[in-house]
Amino acid sequence: MSWTGVGARALAGLVAGGLVVSVLTPLAASAASAAEFDPGNIITDSVFYDGDGLSVAEIQDVLDDEGASCTSTSSADCLKSIRVTISASSADSYCDAIAAQSNASAAEVFATVGAACDINPAVLLVLVEKEQSLVSRSTPSEVAYRYATGFNCPDTAPCSDATSGFFRQVYFAARQFQVYRLNPTSFNHRAGQTVAIGYHPNSACGSASVTIANNATAGLYNYTPYQPNSAALLNLYGTGDSCSSYGNRNFWRIFSDWFGLGNLVSAGSFEKSVSDWRFGTSGVNRALTGPTTSAQEGEYFLAANVSAAGKSVYQDISATPKAGEVYTASIWLRSGRSGETFSGKVVLWALGGSAESASSSFEVSNEWTEIVVPLVVDKSGHSKLRLQVYFAETGLDLHLDNASVVRTPWQPSRGDAEISSPSFEEGLGAWTFKNGFMNRVVYNIPELAFSGDRFLASNTQVRGRSVGLDVGDIVPRAGETYSALFWVRSGSASREFEGKAAVWALGGSSEVAVTSFTVSGEWTPVLVTLPVEKDGHTRLRLEVYLASTSYDLRIDDVTVTASIVPDGSFDDGWGDWRVSAAAGQQLVSDGFGETGYGSIDGSTVAAFTPSSNGESMSVSIPRSVAAGETFTASLWLRTSVADTVFRGRLALWLLGGSTEVATHDIEITDEWTRVEVEVTAGSAHSDVKLQMYASAPDVEVLVDAVTIK
Repeated sequence: MSWTGVGARALAGLVAGGLVVSVLTPLAASAASAAEFDPGNIITDSVFYDGDGLSVAEIQDVLDDEGASCTSTSSADCLKSIRVTISASSADSYCDAIAAQSNASAAEVFATVGAACDINPAVLLVLVEKEQSLVSRSTPSEVAYRYATGFNCPDTAPCSDATSGFFRQVYFAARQFQVYRLNPTSFNHRAGQTVAIGYHPNSACGSASVTIANNATAGLYNYTPYQPNSAALLNLYGTGDSCSSYGNRNFWRIFSDWFGLGNLVSAGSFEKSVSDWRFGTSGVNRALTGPTTSAQEGEYFLAANVSAAGKSVYQDISATPKAGEVYTASIWLRSGRSGETFSGKVVLWALGGSAESASSSFEVSNEWTEIVVPLVVDKSGHSKLRLQVYFAETGLDLHLDNASVVRTPWQPSRGDAEISSPSFEEGLGAWTFKNGFMNRVVYNIPELAFSGDRFLASNTQVRGRSVGLDVGDIVPRAGETYSALFWVRSGSASREFEGKAAVWALGGSSEVAVTSFTVSGEWTPVLVTLPVEKDGHTRLRLEVYLASTSYDLRIDDVTVTASIVPDGSFDDGWGDWRVSAAAGQQLVSDGFGETGYGSIDGSTVAAFTPSSNGESMSVSIPRSVAAGETFTASLWLRTSVADTVFRGRLALWLLGGSTEVATHDIEITDEWTRVEVEVTAGSAHSDVKLQMYASAPDVEVLVDAVTIK
């Protein structure tokens, strides 16, 4: 058996062009991911207690968009359309006074109560949605309005009529969150406390300890004293099991879907406040400036100068950054004097445990300039973030405004990993024995190497010995997929060599994927893919086990790819793949037929048999895509019958927003061939979709080892 279009020597060229076909309807926005849920930090204080977080117009937009399917009935109007009376309320320790207003819209209720009680109107919108589906329900209900926020509705008794009615429900719920904040010792959950929080009102369902990071999260637990169990998180948009509760899960999920994860910085635009900003022990002079029309955002900015270079302004942010997360800091700066520049550095830190940071040096004029610092977190164990601005100038003011730190939802890693001596051009590198001593040597024989000039030759007298490499820079996380490609051949011209290739996720509860191989004296690709299902790993290991003894196995050009396709080897079934209804589809084992097809990855391949032109097989992956990102899809194809040809087209789509696509025409024979298609995003998207269209009906094509990086 031979392989074409592969490796450094004969990779098929890529063709990009237009393609007009029907496509699946994409999601409007990236869905929340359970991996992002932190029971100790459901929402930040800076977001939760922002009473001016949304304007009336912005609230109405949410009501219109999320309630688009609602139709008013004779008994109740939709939330987007209702008119209610706002009752006058006196000021107290928790909320400012509210004036009476008739014929108020729901948006006006949320904005008025939010401003009076200093609770983000977005929080109140999410509260009525998670309690009564009041925003999105298609048919409104008078009862749902009566108990809109679930306030005074205990789990073990009926709701109280004393606080019923839409306005009163919204007002008293908002006020109650300030009661929790200002009287923490009167309630069971408070910031900084580590406490066992149950999964369900039934105590037999158990609990888990949670360290509560802030007042907002404590308030949510005082309002709804349960956390989601693993079953509730595994089915984030559905139901879990008999021990699942959903209140705080749904609050977090809905808020994430509708509003994103929000700015983590408190008083980022310095509107009459420098709350939570720190200026060191001495030597930092500062003043709030405003109201003024020259602020970058709002009406105020901070002016500061220092007595010695190297001093700083900073804010510590309560957060628990985890490996794989991305935090992006942004702050607008300008020199305080026309004609002069100010230089310094902006640093975003992940502190606690082993500190990490990212930084950007700046030199700004008297025009507002945005400084952006992205931090990709490599390690877990952190307890806070810090946004810090260092001053390199003295005797001159620096103006600061509109600071933010935003967490990007975690997404599985993608791309090729850097590994030690992948084609052995630098010798063995970090490759070592992993299962007992064996002979190995790096030969410099260019005419025999697959890639470059060198390759590794190894042999053993003991079956099962191995050579391997720990990839210490990779920390595998649940939901990620890693594919390792080894090029191998027998060192004997007359004897085949048997062995196994493995990819391990080590540390914690180990996971492994294995591909068995039998190879001749021809360079042969062996690919093994590990879909990681558990967290707690510390490293990735590549390993080749030798089953034949007394002669060499040759290894060259090893690559490791983090792919966003979770079902690319088909060993666990079709997964999220979709096939046109009229087309034939089946999973075929490696040894099917008289001689077998010789799968590339694992032991199973997918077989696709179109019955007419234009039929397709495809896989869609939810993925937040930024402008400028490039995605490359790779897959191995061959026909199942000798002397047949499959013709078609690959399309790599970026969906959500303005659709973009790149295509590649293919012509496949009965030899395994690797083909690729690449697309670069010109704008933001929410999904990546790989689709293979047929233009040669009734020819069965086999598919294996699909990756998108």
